[in-house]
Amino acid sequence: MIFLREALRLLLLLSAVLVEAQDQWMANLDQVLKSSRTDEGLRTGILDGVGSDFPCGEIAATTAKTVHQLAPSAVKVVAALGDSITAALGARARTILTALVEYRGVSWSIGGDGDLSTVTTVPNIIKHYSKTLKGFSVSTGAENTADAKFNQAVSGAVSQTLPSQAETLISLIQNDGSINIALDWKVVTIWIGGNDLCAYCENRTQYSPERYVLNIQQTLDILQTKLPRTFVNLVQILDVTKLAPLSSPWCDLVHSVVCRCATTGSAEDRQVTSEASHMYQAAVQRLIDSGRYDNTDDFTVVLQPFVSGIALPNKASLLLDNGRASTKGHKEMAVGLWNNMYAPYFYTKKNSPAQKFGVNYASEEDGQSGSPNLLPVYLGVGVGTGVLALVVVVLVVGVVIRKRRQRKEGERIPLVYKKSIDIFIRNPQTPGMARGHLLVAIATLCSAIAVNGQDNWVASLQQAINEGLTRGYVSNTSDIQSVKPVPIPFSCEPYSLAPAQTVNELTPADIKVVAAIGDSLTAAMGARACTVLTDLIEYRGVSWSIGGDDDISISGTMPNIIKKYNPGVVGYAIKTGSEDSANARFDQAVSGAKATDLWESQISALLQRMQQDTSVNMQTDWKIITVFVGGNDLCDFCEDQATYSAANYAAHIKNVLDLIKANFPRTFVNLVHTLDVTEVGKLRGLWCDLVHSFVCKCGTTGSEADVAMTKQAATDYRTALEDLINTGRYEADDFTVVIQPFSMGMTPPLNTDGEPDKSYFAPDCFHFSTKGHKEMAVGLWNNMVQPLGHKAQTWIPGEALQCPSPSAPYFYTKSNSPALGADRSQGVAGNMAGSSLGAVVGVGAGVIVLLVAIGLIGFGVSKLKGKKEAVSVRMHNVQQHEKTRLL
Repeated sequence: MIFLREALRLLLLLSAVLVEAQDQWMANLDQVLKSSRTDEGLRTGILDGVGSDFPCGEIAATTAKTVHQLAPSAVKVVAALGDSITAALGARARTILTALVEYRGVSWSIGGDGDLSTVTTVPNIIKHYSKTLKGFSVSTGAENTADAKFNQAVSGAVSQTLPSQAETLISLIQNDGSINIALDWKVVTIWIGGNDLCAYCENRTQYSPERYVLNIQQTLDILQTKLPRTFVNLVQILDVTKLAPLSSPWCDLVHSVVCRCATTGSAEDRQVTSEASHMYQAAVQRLIDSGRYDNTDDFTVVLQPFVSGIALPNKASLLLDNGRASTKGHKEMAVGLWNNMYAPYFYTKKNSPAQKFGVNYASEEDGQSGSPNLLPVYLGVGVGTGVLALVVVVLVVGVVIRKRRQRKEGERIPLVYKKSIDIFIRNPQTPGMARGHLLVAIATLCSAIAVNGQDNWVASLQQAINEGLTRGYVSNTSDIQSVKPVPIPFSCEPYSLAPAQTVNELTPADIKVVAAIGDSLTAAMGARACTVLTDLIEYRGVSWSIGGDDDISISGTMPNIIKKYNPGVVGYAIKTGSEDSANARFDQAVSGAKATDLWESQISALLQRMQQDTSVNMQTDWKIITVFVGGNDLCDFCEDQATYSAANYAAHIKNVLDLIKANFPRTFVNLVHTLDVTEVGKLRGLWCDLVHSFVCKCGTTGSEADVAMTKQAATDYRTALEDLINTGRYEADDFTVVIQPFSMGMTPPLNTDGEPDKSYFAPDCFHFSTKGHKEMAVGLWNNMVQPLGHKAQTWIPGEALQCPSPSAPYFYTKSNSPALGADRSQGVAGNMAGSSLGAVVGVGAGVIVLLVAIGLIGFGVSKLKGKKEAVSVRMHNVQQHEKTRLL
């Protein structure tokens, strides 16, 4: 033992000399030894649980009918998700040799060792009110041990792993026979993000605020869907740069491994990390303030901010690595969380003082429902709808007049139902044009005045014009960037291989033809519009999957990426026009289309165009066809669940794919998962709300039940598609269908203020702008060059283009992908962000093994005869044996 201790001290000395690069190694030795072991004065606070007195009086047991009436006595289950802080890594460690033990029983939010008099944790506080509380962790162990119970925090975890933690937690609760998941009230505490911030300076895309809040949202959505009667504590993230002043040779060594960005990195690294922490906080605040999790009486999420502005703690509150909490620190965190939560009910948005949220909720004692007065809203919508109906009448009259004039001139007459809006927009001479503009403004103004409940109609008019007639996210009309095409930086090295003989050998250079079918998102409706008056134009030349305007240095689209490998590719759309225009080429997407329209009309139109094109050899040319549809089906789902069921959706897609396989040899089909249309409901504003109520009520402005069932339908659509493709029905040497899932987790990106960034969307707040199309193109391309089982499941705004190479040259199919493993969205990011902890664990384990080995050798030697002569004789014999063996 003495030998091991001295060897450890020697190791620490070497670390100190290396880290500090000082010649005064004796001074370093003294400093390292002092900072790497627990001082006597701190030992009790670290090794023992820190208890608390219970000053609160006893309260009679109560039952809660809603989450807004939840008292501690009604709580039956506690649970927690997060990282090493919630796992209580090293909380009771005396030396670094036990700093990697997870002391979950003393964890601030979920530990249940002893009782409140010996260990201060939130569950031990709740035990005073609810004697049968379940779920708290005890003793030590990893998340998969029996003692962990419902503490599913994983040391080293980043936010991207949080959804998988939630799924594991739900499975554990469902399998616990002592819990009634439908009736028992639960408190789930979530705290994560430190590891994201610690890696932020090294990968600002992977750990962006947008991605962080998306991971939080996905986790909360899972809990809301599968865990009824739940109160979620979402603890605001800490600015990890506040740990930097805790400096010593040992601290600096640990910090440089586990959190360089925030501590020992450059001043710039620390600055951007600190700024990122504030963006994380703002993004989460916006998510919770949106009311997304306040639409039912049995679930809520409350942001607990007690750590967001925390001051630099005393070292007695920290573990030996000066980055994690000791039991003393866990006690203070438990008290902080409890004080945030309670008095006398657990505070929610609806039972808190109204002025705190700027909403005047009436109390039930006053005979009110507790909801804002919606009469002005309904009145405004009614008036606005009536005025818009008048606008439509004026437009139709204008079209009829034009139609008669055209007949006299012998011009071709387009179908009114397809062209009336098109004519209105494109021809300034259309009768009623000026009146139409005025009526649109009046309609928006009526809605603005009614919805805002303002008497100041001038202010309402200004807001209506800003949001309805210009893009609401630009400061002036001369600075509208979204109408311009957005380039994609291209740093890939083109390469050449032998021409593909099968679809599993297909490279970008082999692609001769591109095509697409779908709806208005593929038609690029409104992509370059700067006002709602041009929002219905189809800018197909900038469409993410089929546009070919200019090149990749100007316009970021998938065909423009293909051009870098094969400049002779054909089929891409250019400029503007409907699907039957010459500019559309092989972009046969139709705005407003649903899944049934693809096989009933779009495929036949595409086949006809391709067969008539002399530049295409149907039998020998390799083709990529991108299929993306389903948004319009979802937008009508709540009105006709039978017609727009997942089974019918999958049946329509099956018909489409069967026709493609039968008529388009040598084809690689990108089947892109449909979007969750409820996400666009986050784009709020007078004009956004008005448009959403017309184009997608089920997913945005409909009832809470309508929106919830639409969100579930989106999930069901995806499952049905995966079941269809997994049958292997479309696997052949010259044909395949690959699901590209990057669209699954798409949510509006957030700006630096934590609000949805409307610059990714057209003025209607529903379709994509050129900026959004560029990100879609990158997401699609990156999915195409990612193997199955490792495809990203969300878009990442600003993500770099991934490059195929001679070592991985092909578009991935089921047959040429490596053995399927965990999806990248659930594993790779966590592994990357957890690499710091892994490094510490690996180095620590290696050192311990080495020291133990050295100790055992020393022990063995000391147990020999103990005489120098005997040892010498043995060594001589060994040397002679080695010489003989070599001879």
